[in-house]
Amino acid sequence: MKYRLFIIFILLAFIISCVGKKHSSESGEAMHVFGHVGGPCKLTTDMAAGVLNISSDCGVSLTGKIRLGFENESGALQWVASADYPNESVEPTESGGSATYSGHPSFPNISFSWKHLEDDGLRFDLKATNPMTASSEPRLAGAELISAQVEDGGGLQFPDLAGRCRFLQQGYDPWSFSGLVQINLGDPLPQFQNDAVAAAGNNDDQYKESKGHSWWMAALKGPDHHATLVTGALSAKVLKPRFAAWFNEHTATNMEFRIIAGFTGESLLVSRGKSVSLDPFYLAISTDPIGALENYAKAAAAVTPPRTWEGPPMDGWASWYDFFDKVTEEDVLKQLPFLQGGLAYQGYRVVQLDDGYMPAWGDWQPNDKFPSGLDGLADAISKAGFIPGIWMAPFLVQSDLTLTVEHPDWFLKDYDGNPIVWTSLGMEHTYFVIDPTHPDAAAWVGDQIRAMVDAGYRYLKLDFLFAAAYEGDHYETGATSLSAFNKGMKTIREAAGEDVYILASGEPLLPALGHVHAARTGTDITTGVLDMPLFPLAADVARYSASKFFTDQIWFHNDPDNICIRGPLLILEEAKTVLAGNLLGGSARFLGDDLTQLPSSRFDMLLSPAAQMLSKRLKQARPLDLFDSPCKDVIHNPGMDLVQNQNVTPSIWLAELEDGSVILALFSFDYDSHLVKLSRDSLPFKKNLKLKMTDLFTGAVSYWGEGAYAFKIQPTDVLALHITPVGIDADHNATGEY
Repeated sequence: MKYRLFIIFILLAFIISCVGKKHSSESGEAMHVFGHVGGPCKLTTDMAAGVLNISSDCGVSLTGKIRLGFENESGALQWVASADYPNESVEPTESGGSATYSGHPSFPNISFSWKHLEDDGLRFDLKATNPMTASSEPRLAGAELISAQVEDGGGLQFPDLAGRCRFLQQGYDPWSFSGLVQINLGDPLPQFQNDAVAAAGNNDDQYKESKGHSWWMAALKGPDHHATLVTGALSAKVLKPRFAAWFNEHTATNMEFRIIAGFTGESLLVSRGKSVSLDPFYLAISTDPIGALENYAKAAAAVTPPRTWEGPPMDGWASWYDFFDKVTEEDVLKQLPFLQGGLAYQGYRVVQLDDGYMPAWGDWQPNDKFPSGLDGLADAISKAGFIPGIWMAPFLVQSDLTLTVEHPDWFLKDYDGNPIVWTSLGMEHTYFVIDPTHPDAAAWVGDQIRAMVDAGYRYLKLDFLFAAAYEGDHYETGATSLSAFNKGMKTIREAAGEDVYILASGEPLLPALGHVHAARTGTDITTGVLDMPLFPLAADVARYSASKFFTDQIWFHNDPDNICIRGPLLILEEAKTVLAGNLLGGSARFLGDDLTQLPSSRFDMLLSPAAQMLSKRLKQARPLDLFDSPCKDVIHNPGMDLVQNQNVTPSIWLAELEDGSVILALFSFDYDSHLVKLSRDSLPFKKNLKLKMTDLFTGAVSYWGEGAYAFKIQPTDVLALHITPVGIDADHNATGEY
């Protein structure tokens, strides 16, 4: 205890010393000017001599080849490119085209196709087919569907590139770095293994993540702020999709860029007479990057239909962020009277028990802190008028449990036959990983889920789901990490049934599409040292959430993490910012404070007209300055940002309401004041209408006519405005009529 208090004292001292320094400027004030951008660029495609050329009418072009990497009998990686094949057959179609490469003596044939979509994006498909007469049966380790290498005459070009480009990258899971970075000429190149871009950050190894490497999707914006390239996988079922971009050291006007499937330590056998088809990919170029990201999300949802839920998201209260694993039955039951009334009326309907109720991960029975049992607690929650929810880590089992001894074949092993072990910094135990492809292990997972549903739980928070997507020697021959993940999640879906709401946490983002109703998009709001919310961590949560805004209600309900507004380290302005950032940062709302101890002023904030209006957004707010807020570098752990001071979070968020009005939220996620100048083009209203702006927290009213408007935001504060259009008479006075 003394050691813990000492650590807290040192950390507090350091935090205090940093306040006022983060992102400071000489004036203490930053000016930003934002306006409206256009729409999709028209794309032209051509393929010849094994090279794909994509050009656009907005000056962005991409030239590259197709490269496949095969493992030989000794396990060494051998590369073959489309240009290496003696035979090429290109066939144009009305909507795109296809190319076939054949005749190589050592490698399977390649079939590659591209299709122009209705949103002016492109879809790419790749298949490798081994002829019956092939001399060998190689294993496909991965492919670069577009390998734009400068030294081969290819590359990605933007107008006036000049050695810098902004890159929106996604982490492997919600705890890994997500955000905008600026790639510069002279930055370190990505790590390579056998000429393949290394899979940094895979399987929760977030400390290896590097700038310019993104999972699932990516976007690049040139320095002229005119056009943006958006690309992403349309499904994630075969080999893991990712993206890499950097500057070749010899040129500042052309970038290296690769669209990658695989090379994460696994491979697929391509037998004679058989084919391997990879997941399809999407690419678009647009002068409206926000709209382009949403178009990508819709294209992915068309390929991998999302799991739907009738009615609003399941919002509520969860035990983790105040009680942690010390939670008791009494702690949960004491919340019920505080939820009844105003909070319940606002839609907080779920009471979710988190980690700490069971003896160990993998032993999902109640411990002695829950004398009524899990079914008894669920019954008490239901009788109080709420929906019981519970947390599980379904694919991790504490390594010293009897289960691991009795059924060693249930657990995933590496290619040397050793059990794969997971743990994390500060964790007391180590864990084995359930192999979702083992039928008996899958049946056991299904039994655990059904037991919770039978006990009365209709909301499941399923955590550490990345474990189901580990590479390894699976029980099922030919299984990949993604096919295993999909099999495991299907097991859970079927066991839970259609009337149980599932939230994914610690999940690989795109693979979760189609399996869950909601997914975590933000990192944790507290640290494991202080066990309380800190403002710099809240800023990180907001950045993670803003980086994934386009998936909300297209893939699932985005969950930015719980609302925690208690003190003592969060002052009033910071609590307002946390509240607004969370309510606008996703469709899911969960409270995380002990309501019995929350001061009345903070409790009233949850019930305030501001909170009610912020909750009425149709979907997650759009971050208008998403591509104007680059972090200095990758932040490997949000807690480390207390030391690194590198976070920059998009701060201009716009959300639509059902009646056509909007909420404009202007944040200061740092310790500076900010002057933000917005043009009318930023808002979806006709320019001849005067706009009424109501401050949601103070009730103050102001009006916006034609032209730009300057807003000032105080340090760590938020200006949240409800904006409605009003008519104007001949004297330009507001008439109050729409």
